[in-house]
Amino acid sequence: MKYWNDEIRQASLALLVSGLAFSMNAQAISGEESAGALTASVSLPLVSAEPLRGMLVNQTMTVAGQEFFRNFAAGWRDLPVSQRYSVSIHERPSVRQGTRIWVAFNRETMFQAFLPPGRDQILALSEQAVAMVSASIIDTDLNRAMYRDADLAADEI
Repeated sequence: MKYWNDEIRQASLALLVSGLAFSMNAQAISGEESAGALTASVSLPLVSAEPLRGMLVNQTMTVAGQEFFRNFAAGWRDLPVSQRYSVSIHERPSVRQGTRIWVAFNRETMFQAFLPPGRDQILALSEQAVAMVSASIIDTDLNRAMYRDADLAADEI
C-alpha cells in the first residue's frame, strides 16, 4: 500500500524506531567561548506505559482464526517496531455473517475484516492486516507525540 507521503512516513518511523530524543541546552561556559557550549542530552521516551511490550495476544477460536493469527504473527515479528507494541487479535464467529476478526492496540480497533473461506485468501488478508496495523500504530504514536493538549487524556485524541 503506497501513501503519497512515504518519505514523511519513513522519516517518522526512523525517529520512532531510534527512540532517542535530543534536547539542546545552551549553557554558558565561564570565561571561555567554545564550540561545545551546546550540549545534547539523550533520553529514552516512554512510548507506551505497558510493562510488557511486544506481545501478541491470541483471542481466536476457530481454525481459520488460528491460521490468521499464525500468518499475522509471522509478518508482525519481521517488523522492526514489533518489539515496542503489544497488539491483540480477537475473533467472533458467526454462522450468518461469517467470522469477524479484528486487531486491537490500546483498546482501539486498528484492523477489522471478515475471514474468507479459503486459506490462501487468509494469508493475503493477514499480510494486508500487518501493513495496515503497523501504519495505524505509527500514525497514532505520531499524533500523540505531536499534539499535546492539557484538556484531553492520552486516549481522547
